[in-house]
Amino acid sequence: MSDFFSGYVQQLAVALKEQSSLEDSKGLPIADLGILSDVVHHADILVKGNTTLIPDFDNLPADIKAKLKKGTYTVGESKQVDGNLRAVILDENDVRVKDITLKKVINNSGTVETVRSISNQIQMRQIYAKLADIQEFQTYQLEKDRDRDIIVPFLDARSIVLEAEHKTNQEEKLQALKTADAKMRTALNAIYADIETTTRAFARRTSIPFLQFGNQLNTYMSFLTSDFQIAT
Repeated sequence: MSDFFSGYVQQLAVALKEQSSLEDSKGLPIADLGILSDVVHHADILVKGNTTLIPDFDNLPADIKAKLKKGTYTVGESKQVDGNLRAVILDENDVRVKDITLKKVINNSGTVETVRSISNQIQMRQIYAKLADIQEFQTYQLEKDRDRDIIVPFLDARSIVLEAEHKTNQEEKLQALKTADAKMRTALNAIYADIETTTRAFARRTSIPFLQFGNQLNTYMSFLTSDFQIAT
């Protein structure tokens, strides 16, 4: 899925720039910067009184802007407030290479509304990122559960069979093979149960209009393919 939040935030930032008369602000102490979040290429905004201060990325040297876009250079993190940023550009070794000047925007009804929209979009993007993290962790947990129920019993059975080959006592060898056989049955039953459960979930998902796509369906297909390969 494309990052439409970032795209919309960038459009709003351009609108803010076009709506206002801008002038450079060079005397602002870094300690006064209250960063909301990155707007354009890790940009930050500050609303104070009747003015809005936004970082001036347009007038950065072309090579620095290119490396910011690639991610080689980054905006420095605040050393005083966790989660905030500083108006400083760092290279890949966290060495300061450039300061970011700020543009002063005289607020009017249009700019205030645009800044509010930017803030809302940033919050929505943060929520979206958190939900993506939760989904990723859930997939990881599902894969761990599959390893425990399917893969581990099979590996146990394989190890027991190898141990049985080195036993000289016939009864001990037979008992080991029986134990390995029980482990294999456990693994196979877990596979068949997983195939049924995943198939039902896949069918429910595809029966919902406009939802016949996405990472969830891909995950179900991946599980089913893996199950059939292991079962055979």
